[in-house]
Amino acid sequence: MRRLVIALSVMGLFGCKAQLGDKCGKPEDCAVGLQCGAHFKCFDPSKTPNQPVITQPSARISTAHKQQQATPSDDTLRALPKERHAAESALGHDPDAKDKVKPDSEANGSGSAKAGEKCGKPEDCSSGLQCGTNFLCFDPAEAACRESSRCSSEGLCSPKDGDCVALKNGDCKKSNVCIEDGRCGARAGVCVALSDADCRNAPNCRKLARCAMKDGKCVPGSTADCRASALCKLEGTCTLSIEKCVAASTADCTDHSDACSKEGRCDALDGVCVFANPDPK
Repeated sequence: MRRLVIALSVMGLFGCKAQLGDKCGKPEDCAVGLQCGAHFKCFDPSKTPNQPVITQPSARISTAHKQQQATPSDDTLRALPKERHAAESALGHDPDAKDKVKPDSEANGSGSAKAGEKCGKPEDCSSGLQCGTNFLCFDPAEAACRESSRCSSEGLCSPKDGDCVALKNGDCKKSNVCIEDGRCGARAGVCVALSDADCRNAPNCRKLARCAMKDGKCVPGSTADCRASALCKLEGTCTLSIEKCVAASTADCTDHSDACSKEGRCDALDGVCVFANPDPK
Protein backbone atom coordinates (compact mmCIF):
# COMPACT_ATOMS: atom_id res chain seq x y z
CA MET A 1 0.00 0.00 0.00
CA ARG A 2 2.80 2.36 0.95
CA ARG A 3 4.52 1.79 -2.42
CA LEU A 4 1.28 2.59 -4.26
CA VAL A 5 0.93 5.90 -2.38
CA ILE A 6 4.50 6.79 -3.21
CA ALA A 7 4.07 5.95 -6.88
CA LEU A 8 0.86 7.95 -7.15
CA SER A 9 2.52 10.94 -5.48
CA VAL A 10 5.44 10.81 -7.91
CA MET A 11 3.11 10.40 -10.88
CA GLY A 12 1.13 13.43 -9.77
CA LEU A 13 4.35 15.34 -9.40
CA PHE A 14 5.89 14.42 -12.78
CA GLY A 15 3.17 13.00 -14.98
CA CYS A 16 2.01 16.22 -16.60
CA LYS A 17 5.43 17.86 -16.90
CA ALA A 18 7.72 18.05 -19.94
CA GLN A 19 10.59 15.57 -19.70
CA LEU A 20 14.28 15.80 -20.63
CA GLY A 21 14.51 16.97 -24.25
CA ASP A 22 10.82 17.92 -24.49
CA LYS A 23 9.77 21.40 -25.64
CA CYS A 24 9.06 24.08 -23.05
CA GLY A 25 8.12 27.75 -22.99
CA LYS A 26 8.69 28.62 -19.32
CA PRO A 27 10.44 27.09 -16.29
CA GLU A 28 7.34 25.46 -14.80
CA ASP A 29 6.69 23.47 -17.99
CA CYS A 30 9.51 21.07 -17.05
CA ALA A 31 9.48 18.19 -14.58
CA VAL A 32 11.05 18.62 -11.13
CA GLY A 33 14.83 18.77 -11.34
CA LEU A 34 14.80 20.03 -14.94
CA GLN A 35 15.01 23.57 -16.30
CA CYS A 36 13.82 25.22 -19.52
CA GLY A 37 16.89 26.03 -21.67
CA ALA A 38 17.47 28.95 -24.03
CA HIS A 39 16.63 26.64 -26.94
CA PHE A 40 13.22 25.89 -25.39
CA LYS A 41 13.95 22.31 -24.35
CA CYS A 42 13.97 20.85 -20.84
CA PHE A 43 17.47 19.91 -19.64
CA ASP A 44 19.19 18.60 -16.51
CA PRO A 45 21.28 21.46 -14.99
CA SER A 46 23.43 18.94 -13.12
CA LYS A 47 24.63 17.57 -16.48
CA THR A 48 25.00 20.89 -18.32
CA PRO A 49 25.49 23.52 -15.57
CA ASN A 50 26.52 26.38 -17.89
CA GLN A 51 23.54 26.22 -20.23
CA PRO A 52 21.46 29.47 -20.25
CA VAL A 53 17.91 29.07 -19.01
CA ILE A 54 14.57 30.77 -19.60
CA THR A 55 13.87 32.95 -16.57
CA GLN A 56 10.42 34.21 -17.56
CA PRO A 57 8.44 34.53 -14.33
CA SER A 58 5.66 32.02 -13.98
CA ALA A 59 2.03 33.04 -13.78
CA ARG A 60 0.50 33.38 -10.36
CA ILE A 61 -1.30 30.33 -9.06
CA SER A 62 -4.39 30.73 -6.96
CA THR A 63 -4.32 29.54 -3.33
CA ALA A 64 -7.03 26.98 -4.06
CA HIS A 65 -5.00 25.53 -6.91
CA LYS A 66 -1.86 25.35 -4.76
CA GLN A 67 -3.80 23.37 -2.16
CA GLN A 68 -4.82 20.86 -4.82
CA GLN A 69 -1.20 20.20 -5.86
CA ALA A 70 0.36 17.06 -4.45
CA THR A 71 3.03 17.61 -1.79
CA PRO A 72 5.17 14.50 -1.40
CA SER A 73 6.07 13.29 2.08
CA ASP A 74 9.64 12.80 3.28
CA ASP A 75 9.33 9.09 2.45
CA THR A 76 8.24 9.98 -1.08
CA LEU A 77 11.17 12.35 -1.57
CA ARG A 78 13.61 9.70 -0.38
CA ALA A 79 12.13 7.25 -2.88
CA LEU A 80 12.03 9.73 -5.79
CA PRO A 81 14.93 8.44 -7.93
CA LYS A 82 13.69 4.85 -7.99
CA GLU A 83 9.96 5.53 -7.95
CA ARG A 84 10.17 8.37 -10.47
CA HIS A 85 11.78 6.01 -12.98
CA ALA A 86 8.96 3.48 -12.44
CA ALA A 87 6.23 6.14 -12.58
CA GLU A 88 7.56 7.69 -15.80
CA SER A 89 7.77 4.25 -17.43
CA ALA A 90 4.16 3.54 -16.41
CA LEU A 91 3.06 6.83 -17.98
CA GLY A 92 4.70 6.01 -21.29
CA HIS A 93 7.65 8.43 -20.83
CA ASP A 94 11.16 7.33 -21.67
CA PRO A 95 13.27 7.74 -18.49
CA ASP A 96 16.45 7.36 -20.57
CA ALA A 97 15.49 10.06 -23.10
CA LYS A 98 18.68 12.02 -22.32
CA ASP A 99 20.60 9.58 -24.53
CA LYS A 100 18.33 10.38 -27.46
CA VAL A 101 18.09 14.19 -27.31
CA LYS A 102 19.69 16.13 -30.14
CA PRO A 103 22.19 18.79 -29.01
CA ASP A 104 20.83 22.34 -28.77
CA SER A 105 23.27 23.48 -31.46
CA GLU A 106 21.12 21.62 -33.98
CA ALA A 107 17.97 23.50 -32.96
CA ASN A 108 17.84 25.66 -36.08
CA GLY A 109 14.48 26.93 -37.21
CA SER A 110 12.35 26.02 -40.18
CA GLY A 111 9.70 28.76 -39.88
CA SER A 112 9.28 32.10 -41.61
CA ALA A 113 10.54 34.67 -39.09
CA LYS A 114 13.62 36.53 -40.34
CA ALA A 115 16.65 37.79 -38.39
CA GLY A 116 15.55 40.41 -35.87
CA GLU A 117 11.91 39.29 -35.89
CA LYS A 118 10.12 37.93 -32.84
CA CYS A 119 10.05 34.22 -32.03
CA GLY A 120 8.70 32.01 -29.25
CA LYS A 121 10.52 28.78 -30.08
CA PRO A 122 13.37 27.67 -32.39
CA GLU A 123 11.12 26.45 -35.20
CA ASP A 124 9.55 29.91 -35.56
CA CYS A 125 12.74 31.20 -37.26
CA SER A 126 13.81 30.72 -40.88
CA SER A 127 16.28 27.98 -41.77
CA GLY A 128 19.76 28.65 -40.39
CA LEU A 129 18.49 31.07 -37.72
CA GLN A 130 18.01 30.49 -34.01
CA CYS A 131 15.67 32.00 -31.44
CA GLY A 132 17.66 34.02 -28.92
CA THR A 133 17.05 34.51 -25.21
CA ASN A 134 15.58 37.92 -26.12
CA PHE A 135 12.97 36.08 -28.26
CA LEU A 136 14.35 37.45 -31.54
CA CYS A 137 15.63 35.34 -34.43
CA PHE A 138 19.37 35.67 -35.13
CA ASP A 139 22.09 34.18 -37.33
CA PRO A 140 24.59 32.47 -34.99
CA ALA A 141 27.42 32.70 -37.55
CA GLU A 142 26.93 36.46 -38.01
CA ALA A 143 26.71 36.96 -34.25
CA ALA A 144 30.06 35.18 -33.80
CA CYS A 145 31.73 37.39 -36.43
CA ARG A 146 30.34 40.64 -35.02
CA GLU A 147 31.50 39.73 -31.50
CA SER A 148 35.06 38.97 -32.65
CA SER A 149 37.95 41.42 -32.19
CA ARG A 150 38.66 41.40 -35.95
CA CYS A 151 35.27 43.00 -36.57
CA SER A 152 36.16 46.09 -34.54
CA SER A 153 39.79 46.20 -35.67
CA GLU A 154 39.60 45.18 -39.37
CA GLY A 155 35.89 45.31 -40.27
CA LEU A 156 35.64 41.52 -40.77
CA CYS A 157 32.08 41.33 -39.46
CA SER A 158 30.11 39.12 -41.90
CA PRO A 159 30.21 35.32 -42.31
CA LYS A 160 31.12 33.76 -45.66
CA ASP A 161 32.20 30.19 -46.37
CA GLY A 162 33.03 29.57 -42.72
CA ASP A 163 35.15 32.71 -42.31
CA CYS A 164 34.54 36.31 -41.21
CA VAL A 165 34.97 38.88 -44.01
CA ALA A 166 33.99 42.45 -44.94
CA LEU A 167 30.98 42.08 -47.24
CA LYS A 168 29.65 45.65 -47.23
CA ASN A 169 30.95 49.14 -46.53
CA GLY A 170 29.00 49.18 -43.29
CA ASP A 171 31.26 46.41 -41.96
CA CYS A 172 34.25 48.72 -42.42
CA LYS A 173 32.78 52.09 -41.33
CA LYS A 174 33.03 51.47 -37.58
CA SER A 175 36.35 49.60 -37.63
CA ASN A 176 39.74 50.95 -36.61
CA VAL A 177 41.16 50.60 -40.14
CA CYS A 178 38.52 53.03 -41.40
CA ILE A 179 38.55 55.46 -38.49
CA GLU A 180 42.35 55.69 -38.24
CA ASP A 181 43.64 54.74 -41.70
CA GLY A 182 40.85 55.64 -44.17
CA ARG A 183 40.16 52.07 -45.34
CA CYS A 184 36.37 52.36 -45.35
CA GLY A 185 35.22 50.39 -48.42
CA ALA A 186 34.61 46.62 -48.61
CA ARG A 187 36.32 44.95 -51.58
CA ALA A 188 37.07 41.23 -52.00
CA GLY A 189 36.30 40.56 -48.34
CA VAL A 190 38.59 43.19 -46.81
CA CYS A 191 38.41 46.91 -46.01
CA VAL A 192 40.34 49.19 -48.40
CA ALA A 193 40.79 52.88 -49.18
CA LEU A 194 38.83 53.88 -52.29
CA SER A 195 40.39 57.31 -52.98
CA ASP A 196 43.07 59.77 -51.90
CA ALA A 197 40.33 61.66 -50.07
CA ASP A 198 39.70 58.64 -47.85
CA CYS A 199 43.36 58.74 -46.84
CA ARG A 200 43.67 62.50 -46.42
CA ASN A 201 40.65 62.64 -44.13
CA ALA A 202 42.07 59.98 -41.80
CA PRO A 203 44.20 60.72 -38.70
CA ASN A 204 47.13 58.65 -40.01
CA CYS A 205 47.64 61.20 -42.79
CA ARG A 206 48.53 63.80 -40.17
CA LYS A 207 50.34 61.35 -37.89
CA LEU A 208 52.19 59.04 -40.31
CA ALA A 209 51.99 60.94 -43.65
CA ARG A 210 49.76 58.21 -45.15
CA CYS A 211 47.86 60.62 -47.35
CA ALA A 212 47.76 58.92 -50.77
CA MET A 213 45.87 55.82 -51.87
CA LYS A 214 47.70 52.99 -53.64
CA ASP A 215 46.31 49.48 -54.17
CA GLY A 216 43.65 50.04 -51.51
CA LYS A 217 46.12 51.19 -48.86
CA CYS A 218 47.11 54.65 -47.62
CA VAL A 219 50.79 55.48 -48.09
CA PRO A 220 52.97 58.61 -48.06
CA GLY A 221 52.52 60.28 -51.45
CA SER A 222 55.06 63.11 -51.39
CA THR A 223 57.82 64.77 -49.38
CA ALA A 224 55.25 67.44 -48.55
CA ASP A 225 53.13 64.74 -46.87
CA CYS A 226 56.17 63.66 -44.86
CA ARG A 227 57.11 67.19 -43.77
CA ALA A 228 53.54 67.90 -42.64
CA SER A 229 53.34 64.77 -40.49
CA ALA A 230 53.89 64.35 -36.77
CA LEU A 231 56.69 61.86 -37.50
CA CYS A 232 58.77 64.56 -39.17
CA LYS A 233 58.50 66.74 -36.08
CA LEU A 234 59.23 63.88 -33.69
CA GLU A 235 61.75 61.72 -35.55
CA GLY A 236 63.09 63.82 -38.44
CA THR A 237 61.71 61.45 -41.08
CA CYS A 238 60.79 64.28 -43.41
CA THR A 239 61.78 63.11 -46.93
CA LEU A 240 59.88 60.65 -49.15
CA SER A 241 61.79 57.60 -50.32
CA ILE A 242 59.98 54.68 -52.01
CA GLU A 243 56.61 55.29 -50.34
CA LYS A 244 58.25 55.78 -46.96
CA CYS A 245 59.27 58.87 -44.98
CA VAL A 246 62.94 58.82 -43.95
CA ALA A 247 65.62 61.07 -42.50
CA ALA A 248 67.53 61.58 -45.74
CA SER A 249 70.03 64.14 -44.44
CA THR A 250 71.41 65.69 -41.30
CA ALA A 251 69.24 68.71 -42.11
CA ASP A 252 66.11 66.59 -41.65
CA CYS A 253 67.25 65.81 -38.12
CA THR A 254 68.67 69.21 -37.11
CA ASP A 255 66.12 71.52 -38.74
CA HIS A 256 62.87 69.79 -37.99
CA SER A 257 62.92 67.18 -35.24
CA ASP A 258 62.63 66.78 -31.51
CA ALA A 259 64.97 63.82 -31.96
CA CYS A 260 67.83 66.30 -32.34
CA SER A 261 66.70 69.27 -30.21
CA LYS A 262 65.52 67.19 -27.24
CA GLU A 263 67.42 63.91 -27.48
CA GLY A 264 70.64 64.78 -29.31
CA ARG A 265 70.04 62.44 -32.26
CA CYS A 266 71.21 64.88 -34.92
CA ASP A 267 72.93 62.74 -37.57
CA ALA A 268 71.05 60.88 -40.34
CA LEU A 269 72.00 57.25 -40.84
CA ASP A 270 70.07 54.59 -42.78
CA GLY A 271 66.96 56.75 -42.88
CA VAL A 272 66.76 57.62 -39.17
CA CYS A 273 68.25 60.23 -36.85
CA VAL A 274 71.02 58.87 -34.63
CA PHE A 275 73.45 60.17 -32.04
CA ALA A 276 76.49 61.89 -33.57
CA ASN A 277 79.75 59.93 -33.54
CA PRO A 278 82.26 61.31 -31.03
CA ASP A 279 85.32 63.09 -32.43
CA PRO A 280 88.14 60.61 -33.09
CA LYS A 281 91.06 60.88 -30.66
